Amino acid sequence: MISKKGIFNILIVDDNPDHAQLAKDKLLSTNPEYQINIAHSGTECLKLLSQNNFDILLLDYNLPKENGLELLSKLRKMYQLPVIFVTGQGNEKIAVNAIKSGAYDYITKSTNYLSILPLVVEKAITAFQTKKLQAKLQKSLEESEEKYRDLVENANDLICTLDSTGKITTINKQAISFFHYSKNEILKMNLKHFISPDVRKNIPTFIRKTIEQGTVSGFKTKLTNKEGKEIIVEINASLIKQNGEISGIRTIIRDITQREKMEGEIKKSKHYLENLFASIQDAIFCLKPDTTIASCNEAAEKIFNYSKQTMLGKKLTALSTDDRKIFSLIKKIIDPKITKKIYAQEVLMKKKDGKKFPAELQISSMKNKKTENTEILVTIKDISERKQLQLRLIQADKMVTLGQLAGGVAHEINNPLTSVMGNAQLLLMQLPPTNPGYTEIQKIEQSAQRCKSIVTNLLGFSRQQEFEFQATNVNEIINRTLSLYERQLTIENIRVVKKYAKNLPKLKLSAPQIQQVFLNLIVNAQQSMPSGGNLTISTEISNTASSKNKLIDNKQSEKNITITFQDQGMGIEKESLARIFDPFFSTKEVGNNTGLGLSVSYGIIKKHKGNIRAKSNGKGKGSKFVIILPLETEKESL
Repeated sequence: MISKKGIFNILIVDDNPDHAQLAKDKLLSTNPEYQINIAHSGTECLKLLSQNNFDILLLDYNLPKENGLELLSKLRKMYQLPVIFVTGQGNEKIAVNAIKSGAYDYITKSTNYLSILPLVVEKAITAFQTKKLQAKLQKSLEESEEKYRDLVENANDLICTLDSTGKITTINKQAISFFHYSKNEILKMNLKHFISPDVRKNIPTFIRKTIEQGTVSGFKTKLTNKEGKEIIVEINASLIKQNGEISGIRTIIRDITQREKMEGEIKKSKHYLENLFASIQDAIFCLKPDTTIASCNEAAEKIFNYSKQTMLGKKLTALSTDDRKIFSLIKKIIDPKITKKIYAQEVLMKKKDGKKFPAELQISSMKNKKTENTEILVTIKDISERKQLQLRLIQADKMVTLGQLAGGVAHEINNPLTSVMGNAQLLLMQLPPTNPGYTEIQKIEQSAQRCKSIVTNLLGFSRQQEFEFQATNVNEIINRTLSLYERQLTIENIRVVKKYAKNLPKLKLSAPQIQQVFLNLIVNAQQSMPSGGNLTISTEISNTASSKNKLIDNKQSEKNITITFQDQGMGIEKESLARIFDPFFSTKEVGNNTGLGLSVSYGIIKKHKGNIRAKSNGKGKGSKFVIILPLETEKESL
């Protein structure tokens, strides 16, 4: 049976760790459920193969001690699995030798080979498993046919002759063996005596048709012997004539019980393969030689929002805005002078409503055995999410650069700020409090102190080194974080409501990391309240056993500190709550947010053996983020 989509074990054999990791990352980006192992030599490869069952092997040519072709020769004698041979640019001759040695396919390490790698792997796995299933069915069919041939050659069919009333006049050994009567007893009986009662009424019609037509083929019925054993049979009958006169009816009765069962299994297998084709998430089109659509799968209907009947007979270019690219690929695929029969390219497709989307189009040709015509198989994968992910990664890189820039600016400001503070303090020491300028200098000194605090916090926030766990008061960290952002909150007309628990015990934690979490939540709240509102921040001591803290992972402490950030903003839709902490997931437009803040925050809280969760009653009803930290947090590397 073919494995469910996504649950495949893949072995990558490459002496270059970077190349192997790139291939692994690319495959996992298209299917996170792939199970991928990496070997850097032939010895490692053979060891992993002896310990695991793999569905496919990606084999690089350059390996230590022995090359990929030598290893491939060993593997073909020991294992039955598809091998995709990977060669460097310009090594097509080696790749051809690999195909001759038993490799399923090969890929040249060109600049875009990673983009087609997932398609080649998926195709190889599907083709190999389909081939195994077909071989199994073929073997069963061949065994069945061999049985039938043996029956014919050795007269194992039930052969008997009848008179015009159906009375048995002659019979062979196989029939005697089945009926379990003596020959003399059988010759006194009518054939309908052995026919199952529910179909016995059809026998007179069968005899009449044989007399009228001369032959009757494929008459199916059921026979029952003396012991009650029932079999399904197919009866072929022909008239026996002597001197031009009908002297009887010859019947060859063949047991088709096993064949009926096999046909049922074949129907089930065909249904399974049809369901497999329908379950593939990419759009698949089969084109006629004139490039009109002959068939497509359900995914094509979902992706393009057309019904299957509407798309049949249309040109594939009707679903695209890149007509020239598609025409060029089709021209190559049907050109008999070009040996390469599979191409892939990124194109722009369009849905029924005219909405355009980027897609990865793979095109190949196949021979229709019934019509002898060359048909074109096209697979179209919607890569909109991949494109969005690329944009977010670029934005994430920008944010990292901005963080480094912020740290650098803070360092540059720190020195002159120290000078301002020092001179202000010296002036205050020299002037009496009654001096008219004394109050103004005090304001300068206080403002400098505040700027110094902001710069210190900014520097601590931007550092990337490992932080140590220290006993710290959570309320103080919140206040320090607010000092970084309180001016922006005031400008945005956001009022901070503090509901701190008194005498809150200190926690062993990394203050800069926890400060990063708090700052992320404050910024999220500010961005969700463009017209202003209240941001309520509360702290309290709670119990692990309480219903609201069931998500806590810590089993060493019964008491926790709960920190809540509640805003009056736009809220979070129910569909988004389950993914709110996923990397690169954001409810904001691309460019307004990297989608990393909550993911990073989640990781930091987990490192503190705590938990963080989001709540919202829906769009426009505000959001609440609850952080639960155990009172006993052990030191751990962040």
